[in-house]
Amino acid sequence: AYEGAWVKSVDFETGYRIADSLRRVGLYREAHRVADHLLMTERDARNRNALLVIAADVNYRERHYDEAERIVTELSRQAAILDREDRQALQRLQGDLYMRKGQYPKAAASYAEIAGAGVADEASLHRSYGIALRFSEACPSALQQFQLAIRQAEKNKAANSQVLQDSLAGVGDCHLQTRKYTEAVAAYKQAVETAQGGSQNPWTLYHLGKGYVEMKNLNEANRVFSELKVRTGDDFWNKTIDYTLSEAAWTEKYRKYLPAK
Repeated sequence: AYEGAWVKSVDFETGYRIADSLRRVGLYREAHRVADHLLMTERDARNRNALLVIAADVNYRERHYDEAERIVTELSRQAAILDREDRQALQRLQGDLYMRKGQYPKAAASYAEIAGAGVADEASLHRSYGIALRFSEACPSALQQFQLAIRQAEKNKAANSQVLQDSLAGVGDCHLQTRKYTEAVAAYKQAVETAQGGSQNPWTLYHLGKGYVEMKNLNEANRVFSELKVRTGDDFWNKTIDYTLSEAAWTEKYRKYLPAK
């Protein structure tokens, strides 16, 4: 329709819906074109800001992070005139940008402002909030967010497979960090099972194997590590696994000389 030129003369609301729909189905280049065209003629500040939220989101998804951040910074100065949904989208984008920079406490603070506010795609938001909290050394709070993400994701597992995997792995990471190895292994196993037939995060398999090492179940650890080596065929993982097993053997041999944890 855009190529046929009729979109160029539609009203703002219809044009906005077209741009938003294109964004939601992942046609980012086309969404950007429609939004840019509407911005050339639109004079109403609220309408322009709504289009800029779409533009910022599309830039982020296309990995044009500097441009996304520029738009987010500009819009943050006039957030009061955005409607509720656009303010939430803006806050979420700000959190995503902080996450990408590794500024996890700032990301967590951004997500906290909209968590529980009935935002779209709640499962993904709780997953991101949980990750930000985990890397902010706030595992008790992170676990709450991961559990919320899991409950939301399980309502539609097919659409939320990656969110479910990430959240289960996040639960495992928190338990591994607090030395609750049985709980960590159980969570990692669920994450691995959820990924069957799909993409598998090698770190999840590695941490599952590490959990078994900490439980002194070396048979299971070696089984998982062997699967990881076969899946990746990567020298990095071969060296990482060999180091982990070597370190575990050294620790066991000299445990009596080491300070108690």
